[in-house]
Amino acid sequence: MGQKFNMGAKAGAELIPGGRGLVHKFGRSENQIIQISSIWTIEHWRQGVMINKLIESNICPDEFINYMLDAGLAGGTAIDPWYCFVYENNATLAAGMTYASHTAFTECTAYSGNRPLWDQAGASAKVITSAASKASFTFSATKTIYGCGIVGGGSTPTTKGDVAGGGTLGPVAAFAGGSVGVIDTDVLKVYMAVTGSDV
Repeated sequence: MGQKFNMGAKAGAELIPGGRGLVHKFGRSENQIIQISSIWTIEHWRQGVMINKLIESNICPDEFINYMLDAGLAGGTAIDPWYCFVYENNATLAAGMTYASHTAFTECTAYSGNRPLWDQAGASAKVITSAASKASFTFSATKTIYGCGIVGGGSTPTTKGDVAGGGTLGPVAAFAGGSVGVIDTDVLKVYMAVTGSDV
């Protein structure tokens, strides 16, 4: 999956009153695009040994793009913190997914504790990452995991499998290799780097 958050603005020319009729007021004529994308790293651990490692790109749902624009430019409420989740069906991810109606994927709840925190370290050099504090899922059953994502806001963002409390769906990644098979006591460690660029 590779839907990225692209935001651009175009400046042109306008005609303004001058001393002898109309003159041009010129601005920049090219498009500048702000591009936000994320890379997910998923480590599969069994009995203290890492047996697999995946690196995946994301899809940015429209709900997340609208949130970014609202919080960044319109004084909307910022969401902090965000929490990680994993899902257990072979979902076809789509831009129109929302947290309230994410029927495309089924969240997995067969792990100990609540949803782990996406513990990012703040933005630096146009990157924000949780690599220094990976989200950890210790499974309690045999499951097939197809992807992961983040969710934030609402009244119950830490409660795995719950949508009644509302919230906002952030970037979601599908495993390009198809899936990761876990058994009881297996651990998935997940971290995500979000990168911004102007192109």
